[in-house]
Amino acid sequence: MSLSFTLRTLFSKNRRRPRHCTQPPAELLEIRALLSPLIKGGISSGSIASAGEVDTWTFEGAKGDRIQLISEKTSSASGFSVSAQVFNPSGSRLASFSAGSNTVVDLNFSGSYTVQVRDSARRQTGTYSIGLEGINPISPNPVALMKGGIVSGSILASLEKDQFTFTAKPGDRYEIITASTATIVGFRAHATVFAPSGSRIVEFFPGQNIVLQDFEETGTYMVQVRDDSYKQTGSYTIGLEGIKPLSPNPVALVKGGIVSGSILRSLEKDQFTFTAKPGERHEIITTSTATVAGFKAYTVVFAPSGTRIAQFGPGHNIVLQDFKETGTYMVQVRDDNYTRTGTYTIGLEGINPISPNARTLTPSTTVSRSINAASQKDQWIISVPVGKKLSITLSGTAIDSRFEAYAEVYNSAGRKIGAMRSGTSTFAVPAGVYLIQVRDNSLFSRGEYKLRAWLV
Repeated sequence: MSLSFTLRTLFSKNRRRPRHCTQPPAELLEIRALLSPLIKGGISSGSIASAGEVDTWTFEGAKGDRIQLISEKTSSASGFSVSAQVFNPSGSRLASFSAGSNTVVDLNFSGSYTVQVRDSARRQTGTYSIGLEGINPISPNPVALMKGGIVSGSILASLEKDQFTFTAKPGDRYEIITASTATIVGFRAHATVFAPSGSRIVEFFPGQNIVLQDFEETGTYMVQVRDDSYKQTGSYTIGLEGIKPLSPNPVALVKGGIVSGSILRSLEKDQFTFTAKPGERHEIITTSTATVAGFKAYTVVFAPSGTRIAQFGPGHNIVLQDFKETGTYMVQVRDDNYTRTGTYTIGLEGINPISPNARTLTPSTTVSRSINAASQKDQWIISVPVGKKLSITLSGTAIDSRFEAYAEVYNSAGRKIGAMRSGTSTFAVPAGVYLIQVRDNSLFSRGEYKLRAWLV
């Protein structure tokens, strides 16, 4: 560290000093310490070792750049308070900030900028840290977030900020969420999202599932994670999901099929797809089993435009109808509060059009089948001619103690015209093709059933 001293005498210009007077003491204006350049994404340490000392840091910038500067005192004599000033290449003061103040600076010249750090009263001594981050352009080596992925990170020092990137354009829609674990009590990951221009578009805390939409710029967006107070340390995870466009490799749901899945870590979201168009009617249901107590599979359905059209918990048989868009719909499954793990099943049935694996039921014929899985539904098709009524007899035998056979009857438009438990029911219906759907009443238990339909 090189030091330069500036001395100023107390005598007026051209004034002669009498020979019999003693020389007044020199006034020490300041001690300047010229330090290493600040690096974007780095944290540097310095010290004010004597009263009046000023540490000078430099960094390079271009006109139009946007940066963040922050400092903190790390040890000190009583009363030490960090004060900093930023000067542009022409020597004009551009900004001032004190310890703990995260300051955004828009650079107005290209060249070498100077940051001067001192004790605010110029009397005390102490040590400090100072950090510089690039917002536009971003600091070197940010980590790319992948849609459908979860990234782990750590804040290992006060003032530290980690940067991540993703690309987006107007019309896109994403979800982003974080979780955090403290190594020092009080740590809470604080995340901020910046547009390619450096404008801040949203900030949020752990456990908040944020929908990013209404993007006004095309390019690379940046997510910056830090401790909420810039002081504590801890670890965190950050997850990004694509709603429009979808995250890569969603699993296609087949009408009439049941798919099993697992949520293996906090923040995880699994995506599934199916196609639909206006006039169609489908049913969807999930079940869940906890591996960590409290897990509950939570499901959200999105239209091709990214608009949310339904959300539900396990065991709710949801009728999806009144589709307003033609295309690929997305079903997203996660834990109810994003923190627990478990397994789940998800089943999709076509009501109009009917699922492709539906069987034809011959009048006056009795069929025997089994419900072997939670959320299973068996579909049977029967034609009713003009002038006839449809009579159905249903009975069930439990494999699980709570099994109860249950049947629903739908017309060709997908409208439910009736339902029944074990026994016999007769339906007065117009001529047409009808769907009989058999399942467990609770959708969770297993059992066997017998079904017979005839025309009267």
